[in-house]
Amino acid sequence: MSAPISVEHVDFHYRAKALLTDFNLYVEAGEVLALLGPSGCGKTTVLRLILGFETPRRGIVRLGEDIVSTSGAILMPPEDRGLAVVFQDLALWPHMTVRGNLTFGLEGRRVPRHEQHRRIESLLERLGLRGKELVYPGELSGGERQRAAIARALALEPRAVLLDEPLANLDVRLRRELLGLFRQVFEERGTTVLFVTHDLREAATLGDRIVIMEDGHLIQAGTLDELRATPRSHFVRELLHDLDACEPRHA
Repeated sequence: MSAPISVEHVDFHYRAKALLTDFNLYVEAGEVLALLGPSGCGKTTVLRLILGFETPRRGIVRLGEDIVSTSGAILMPPEDRGLAVVFQDLALWPHMTVRGNLTFGLEGRRVPRHEQHRRIESLLERLGLRGKELVYPGELSGGERQRAAIARALALEPRAVLLDEPLANLDVRLRRELLGLFRQVFEERGTTVLFVTHDLREAATLGDRIVIMEDGHLIQAGTLDELRATPRSHFVRELLHDLDACEPRHA
């Protein structure tokens, strides 16, 4: 069952440096939210706090109705949060086939065999991996590995999926194609998704809303049309200018 994510008034320091200050973020159940910002702005730190890999110095992290982290304490360990994550390196098990990668997490959660089969067959079909079940990750194309990583995450039927720039190593055409496919799949399943990226084009393609970060602060949130209508900072205006400059012009 998809669940909302809430990060409330969070401070986070690393080696005496403040990476997040009074940070707030809300992802609605079933929403695809793109978290956008330059390298070093704190995007991945937000993901790690939600996953339970880091502890907030101050503030609260909620999943659904559960407070999972609070000031200085992890109340729910990562393995109990019901989250799935896809990092840039994808972390597919190289010694397991595509089917083996999808099955591994389900067996760990003691999902019955017939239910495993139902989930896996559905995802292989929907994500265009039919016929690749017995292929190893090293034998897949870049796009196929991305599809397998997303399928593995969705097979768990998680409360939310967190994506940390998983398409960064693909060419522009393939990235656009996969973003469109993943958006359709997330919408069909009503999946709560937090997608971290530094590319406004990716954020606009996948996200229902876009949250823009700079230097550990949330500086603006909204749809692409809302951002264009009222950019609130020079940084946001620059992002929009770069996006418009890259879009093809039509006669």
